[in-house]
Amino acid sequence: LRRAVADPLVALGQGAVDLGESAVGIGSLLSGGAVGRGAEALGYDPERAKQAIGEWYSPEAQAAFRAVEQAEGVGPTLQALAENPSSALLYGVRSLPFMGGTVAAARGAAELAGRAAATRGLTAVEEAARATSAARTAAGVAEGALTAGNIAEEIRRERPGDVAAMYQGAVPAGIGTALIGRLGGALEAGLATRGMPGAAGLAGGLPARVLKGAATEAAEEAAQSAQERAWTNVALDRPWDQGVAKEAALGGVVGGLLGGA
Repeated sequence: LRRAVADPLVALGQGAVDLGESAVGIGSLLSGGAVGRGAEALGYDPERAKQAIGEWYSPEAQAAFRAVEQAEGVGPTLQALAENPSSALLYGVRSLPFMGGTVAAARGAAELAGRAAATRGLTAVEEAARATSAARTAAGVAEGALTAGNIAEEIRRERPGDVAAMYQGAVPAGIGTALIGRLGGALEAGLATRGMPGAAGLAGGLPARVLKGAATEAAEEAAQSAQERAWTNVALDRPWDQGVAKEAALGGVVGGLLGGA
């Protein structure tokens, strides 16, 4: 029961802290780091919060996470995930609050675009096409902004007072994630436009849709995770490729699971 119920709840708790950290980070980017410093002065410490929440994982989940964290490179990371599949599932659950933010933005944009198209006498299919395009754009922008905020806080904590480093890593990483998300974004756009008249899902039968969704999200998340880690490394004066392959493998597997769900 603990592994089936409690572990996913713990992952959701950590994901909620991740989302809050992104919001603070966006504020830091808009204020030259002042929002983050102010939050810290009030006792805000997301890393400590996530560590405290993580202590509630079952011993099996903690062991699975350790195995994945200790792996380096694509092959060992994929092997660790295959040997500890619960870790991949929990990483996916942890990302749900973050995804919820992007889907909410996409849904709002889709509804606005759909209403605007309706006033022009377009067909339901044409309305849905415009809504889907708006949803993809909004999802990409939201995902990029949240990513930039998260990275901004990571860099700001490691380099207190180095505002230039914060912008050097967070801004290009956020832009990269937004662009990749706009090119992909099928999952968020599909969720955002679900139930809208004329909205089309992935073509083909159920197996084909599952495989296509998994492959699309796997490629998108792998590319986003890799470039995010690379930009963070550059900002922190680390070798640019440190941990990039690992993040690509992990992002690809988690993205594939979410896309195929």
